[in-house]
Amino acid sequence: HYLTEKNPVFGLHRLLTDFPEIFGISETSNENILIELAINSLLNQNPAFANYKDFFDNSELIASPIYEQIIDYLILFFEKKPFFGDENLNLFILLQKPMEESPNSIQGQLEYIKNNWSSILGDELLDLLKGLDLLKEEQKLGLPGPGPSSVYEFGSEEEYEKFTQDKDWMPNLVLIAKNTFVWLDQLSKKYGKSISKLDEIPDEELELLSQRGFTGLWLIGLWERSPASQKIKHISGNFDAISSAYSIKNYNVAGNLGGEEALENLKRKAWKFNIRIGCDMVPNHTGIDSDWIFEHPEWFIQLEHAPFPAYSYKGENLSSHPDYIVQIEDHYYDKTDAAVVFKLYNKINNQTKFVYHGNDGTSFPWNDTAQLNYLLPEVREAVSEQIIRIAEQFPIIRFDAAMTLAKKHFQRLWFPQPGTGGDIPTRAEFGLTKQDFDKVFPNEFWREVVDRISVEAPHTLLLAEAFWMMEGFFVRTLGMHRVYNSAFMNMLKNEENTKYRRSIFNVLEFNPEILKRFVNFMSNPDEETAISQFGKDDKYFGICILMATMPGLPMFAHGQIEGFSEKYGMEYARAKWSETEDKNLVQRHEREIFPLLKKRYLFAEVRNFLLFDFLTESGTTNENVFAFSNANNGEKSLVVYNNKYEHTSGWINWASFAENGKWDRKNIGDAFHLHNDESFYLIFRNFIDGLEYIRNSREIYEKGLFQDLGAFKYNVYLDFYEVEDDEEKKFRKLAAYLQGGGVPNINHALKKVSLLSVLEPFTKVFSPQNMRKINTLRKIRSKEYELFLFEYFKPDLLDFIIKLNDYTGNKGNVEELVSEILLDLDLLLNDKIRYEIMDFEKEEFYDYLVISWLLTHKFGKLITPENPEIISSNWLEELMLGDEIKRSIRELIAVNDEHFLGLLKISIKYSNLWKGLKKKDFAKNVSRLFADKDIQKTLNFNKFDEKLWFSKEGFDDFV
Repeated sequence: HYLTEKNPVFGLHRLLTDFPEIFGISETSNENILIELAINSLLNQNPAFANYKDFFDNSELIASPIYEQIIDYLILFFEKKPFFGDENLNLFILLQKPMEESPNSIQGQLEYIKNNWSSILGDELLDLLKGLDLLKEEQKLGLPGPGPSSVYEFGSEEEYEKFTQDKDWMPNLVLIAKNTFVWLDQLSKKYGKSISKLDEIPDEELELLSQRGFTGLWLIGLWERSPASQKIKHISGNFDAISSAYSIKNYNVAGNLGGEEALENLKRKAWKFNIRIGCDMVPNHTGIDSDWIFEHPEWFIQLEHAPFPAYSYKGENLSSHPDYIVQIEDHYYDKTDAAVVFKLYNKINNQTKFVYHGNDGTSFPWNDTAQLNYLLPEVREAVSEQIIRIAEQFPIIRFDAAMTLAKKHFQRLWFPQPGTGGDIPTRAEFGLTKQDFDKVFPNEFWREVVDRISVEAPHTLLLAEAFWMMEGFFVRTLGMHRVYNSAFMNMLKNEENTKYRRSIFNVLEFNPEILKRFVNFMSNPDEETAISQFGKDDKYFGICILMATMPGLPMFAHGQIEGFSEKYGMEYARAKWSETEDKNLVQRHEREIFPLLKKRYLFAEVRNFLLFDFLTESGTTNENVFAFSNANNGEKSLVVYNNKYEHTSGWINWASFAENGKWDRKNIGDAFHLHNDESFYLIFRNFIDGLEYIRNSREIYEKGLFQDLGAFKYNVYLDFYEVEDDEEKKFRKLAAYLQGGGVPNINHALKKVSLLSVLEPFTKVFSPQNMRKINTLRKIRSKEYELFLFEYFKPDLLDFIIKLNDYTGNKGNVEELVSEILLDLDLLLNDKIRYEIMDFEKEEFYDYLVISWLLTHKFGKLITPENPEIISSNWLEELMLGDEIKRSIRELIAVNDEHFLGLLKISIKYSNLWKGLKKKDFAKNVSRLFADKDIQKTLNFNKFDEKLWFSKEGFDDFV
C-alpha cells in the first residue's frame, strides 16, 4: 500500500519492464506480485514466525534459481531509490529492522514498529495498537504478586486541589476492624453465651474498646450476601463457608445479624461509649445473583456471546430468581481456568448474556461478582443514591477497591485506550480513545459522590481503599476524607526506611494535608495478620507506636491486639484455628499503645508536624531512624524509632519542611520554642520508661537531643516545659548530677540534689553490704560483730550523723546519738532485743525491718530528746532517706519495698505506743492507730458494704 499508492515514485512496475529476462513475466503483470514476493521473503527470514511457517513456506520457491535473483534485484532496486527513517536505510533493509531488534518476539517487533514507524502507519496505527493489546491479554499471568513498594511521587498529573474539610471528631478517629460473623462467634465463647445478633454484643465489650482508645468500629460483612456465593464455595468443597462479604445481594442489614433494628440498637449502645459504627460499601460490583442483576441486567458489562470457545456452562443454576438461570464457567469448579464472564439466561425473553465478573486486573476475576458498567449514567446515579442511603445510616463508610472507579483506571481495565490494554482478557477489542470515553463518562464518579455527601450527609467520613499511587489524588482532588496508605505497612515491614522517609518528605513538599488523610495500618482484611508480618516483639511495637503517633488515621485489624495469627476469609462464619489471647501482648498494648491512642489530638494534625534527620556521630544521616515532633495548643511530642536490627546513636537537631513548595530547615530548639540561653533548661517525660529528663536549652540549639537506640527501640517524649535557672543554679546542678539519665520525678530529683550532703553518707550507712553484714554476723553470734560495728561501721554512721546534724541546724549531740544507735545494734547479738516472727518464710524481712528500725528511730534526737519518733519517721520522707532504704532492701530480699517502708515509718512513729499501756486504754490506742493515714495505707484499708476492712497479712507484719 505504501509503495504503490502513497509513493508511486518507487515505480515497482518498472522492474517488470526493465528486467523481463529476470522476472519472466510480461509488461502487463501486476507489481503486487513483487510485493508478495518481498513480503514472503521477509516472513521466512523472521525467527518469530517459525511456528506459523506452514502458512507462507517458500521451500518450493527457493528450489527455483530465479527466486533468489528476484530478491537480490529487489534489494539493488531499492538501493537506487530514496532512503528514509531515522537511520536513512534502504526500504528492504528497513523492513528487516524489527526482526533484528527482537528476533523471537512478535510483540517485541510490533512494539518496535509502533515506536519507530508511527508516522508511516497513519490510521493503521490504531489496528496495530489493538493487536498489541490482544497479545498482552494472551501473555498476562494470573497472579503477578505485590511487586516492590514505590515511593510516593506527586505532581505528574493535572490534579486540582479540593480537600473535604473534617468534622471536629474525624481527625481523632481510631478505627478497629472486625469480621462480624467471626467476632460474634468469638464473643460467644468469651462470654459463655450465644451472641449472634448485632445488638447482643455486650456493653462490656464496647466499653473495653472505648477504654483502649478506639472511637470507630468497622464491621465487615453487615449486608445481605449473595446466596450464589455460598453455593459456589460449597460445590467447590468448602462446606463451612458462607457467602463472601463482598458479594452483595442488596444493602439491607443481614437478617441473621438481626436486621436494621439490631443495627440501630447497637449504634445506640456504642454511642454511650463514644464509638461510631462503620461499614463497607462495594461500588465496583454486586453478587452474581444480586437484586440489580435481575432488575437491571443492562447495568452490567456484558457480551452477546462467550468470548472464548472453550468456555462451558453446564453447571448448577446459581440463581435465586425463578425467571433467570445463572451459571459460572465450569472450569472454576475444578480450578483449571478462571473465566472472565458468567452466563445469565432470561427464561422469559429467551435471551442469553455473558456478564463480566468483577475484576481489578491484578489477579483472577472474582467469580461470585458481576461488574457494573459505569459508562452508563443510570448506573452512576443508582450507586450514588445507594451511597447516600448508607451515609444516612453510618458515620463511617469504607469503599472497597475504590481506585477501580477512578476514570483512568476504569477505562484502563474495561475500555482501554488503544495501546494501553491487556489488563483484563477480551477487553482490548472494546477500547475507546480518551476523547470518546470522556464523552460517556465525563466527570469523576467519586468527586460527584463526595460533593453530594457534603450536602446530604456531611457528618459521614468517607474512607477509600485505593492503591496504584492514587492515594494523594483520592483525598486532594476527589475529596475523600481518608485513603489507605499501604506503603506504611509494606515499607516498614520490609525495613525500606529510606523509601518511606522519602515518601513522607514528598507528601510534605507537595501538600502536608495529604499526610493527615492517610489510613495507616499494619494489616487489613486482605493482608496477612500483623503478627505474621511483624511478630510480637519490639519491631511490632515500634511500628505500632508510629501508627499511634503519626498524622493519619490508625486502623487496627481483627485479632491484632490479641495476637491472633489466623487470617479470616470474607466467607468465614467463625475462626478455624483455636487461638487464645496473648495476655502479655495485650498488657504491653495497655502500657505502651492505648494511652497514646487517647492522645490523638496531639498527633493527628500536620500543621505543626516536623520530620527530623537523625545524625550519627560521624555526621551521616541514619535513614533507619524515624524522628518526628508535633504539637497542639502548646502541648508537644517527640517520637523516635529505630526500624532496624542494629544499634545506633546520634543527634536529633534539624528538620526539613516545605513552605509554599520550597524546602527549608528548622532547628529543634526553634521547633520547641526554646530560649537559646544556657540558663534555661528543657524538662520532658519519656512515656515508654516513665522517667523525666532535663537538657540545657543552649545545648539543644547547638547539638540537638542525643539518642542511644538499640535494635527496634523507641522513645515517645511528652510533657515538655522549659524552666529558667535561679541564683542557686539548682537545675544546672541537677543536670550535672543526672548526666543525661532519667528520674521518676524531676521535682523529687531537685530535692534530692539539695539533700546530697545528707543522702550520700546515708547511702553508705544503709548499703546492702552493711545491712547484710550486720544481719549475718549477729545471727551466727560472731565475735567479729562488735568489731565490725565499732571499727568499720561507726565511721560511716558518724559521718552521716554529722552531715544530718549540719543540715538540720546543729542542735544535737552527734557523739551521743551515734553511741546510742551502736549500742542498740549491739543488743541484737545476744537476743537482748527480741521479736516474734509471725511467718518464718519472712524471717529475713523481719530481720531487716528490726535492723532498719534500730538504725533510724532515734534520728529525731538531733532536734529534741523527748519523743523524737515523729521527727524520725517524717525524715524518711522529708529527707528522702526512705528512697535509699527501699533501694537497699530491694537488693537484699524480694520484697514490696513500699510496704516495707510503710511498716518502718509506722513502727518508728509508734515506737512507744505500748509502753505502760493499761488494758482499759487498749481500744483507744487501736482506734488512734487505725485513724492514722500511714497505717491505713500500709495495711491496705478499704471500705466495702459500709464496713472498713484491712489486710490481715499487713497487720501481722505490723504487730
